[in-house]
Amino acid sequence: MALMNEVEKIFFDISVSDLVRTGLVPDKAYATKLNYEEKNLALFFRKYFDSFKDLISYAEVFDKHFNIFLPVRVVPSDIGFFIT
Repeated sequence: MALMNEVEKIFFDISVSDLVRTGLVPDKAYATKLNYEEKNLALFFRKYFDSFKDLISYAEVFDKHFNIFLPVRVVPSDIGFFIT
């Protein structure tokens, strides 16, 4: 979790428009739910940061209550709605 928090802090200093110019994310014409009007990448990817934190929390609760460790796996995907 500490590493994800560090990435989120770094993303606060990178503007969305700068990233679009690099070609690392699609331009606005591409069908996406991401909000290109956000000020920085931390806000741009907020849904993903929040979802990751929720997943960690769920895994910890599951481990505590059922004594079964379920690892949280993060995988790249180009499948629409793979993780929502």
